[in-house]
Amino acid sequence: MLASFPEAVPKIIGESTMKELVRLLHHLIDYSQSVDYEMSPLNFLFICIPEWLYKYYTTEAYIARSGSAGIIPVHNPTASAADHANTKAQWEVNEKMYRDPITMDSALIARYVSLIDPTWQTEFSKIEISRPNMTFLACFKLFFDKYAKSDEYDCEKNIESMKAPWSLQDDWIALENQMEEGVIYG
Repeated sequence: MLASFPEAVPKIIGESTMKELVRLLHHLIDYSQSVDYEMSPLNFLFICIPEWLYKYYTTEAYIARSGSAGIIPVHNPTASAADHANTKAQWEVNEKMYRDPITMDSALIARYVSLIDPTWQTEFSKIEISRPNMTFLACFKLFFDKYAKSDEYDCEKNIESMKAPWSLQDDWIALENQMEEGVIYG
């Protein structure tokens, strides 16, 4: 999946701010939507953001992760060959719906870790040993809780950026991005 992602943004070097982590999250949101996922019109966005934030992007329900379809398909011993083929095909679809989000989690984590300071990368590799099946949201929260630094000045700056003047001659997408960044930061 990493090969299909757009070009990476500049890395965080040294101490980060909440704004920098949000910048990376924005970038990874774009990645999550660059790969088709037939279960969601917004592709893998649900992997990248929590449910409370998902509603700002769509009126669609938040996608619940499906469970594993099992190790092998379970066939009815008295069923016909066609029924066996249908059962296997349905099992393959269900297994793909289970595996694809896991693969996207791994790809987003790999890209995220490649964009952070090398000191954090080393620390994360130690954490990853004890949590090998971590989701991207858990990974992002871990870094956010530990490294995102924000103070009253940053909050005021965020409010100021959301209040920045805008007119119809400006690009609508620019306003949308300005508001989205403020909501995510807030």
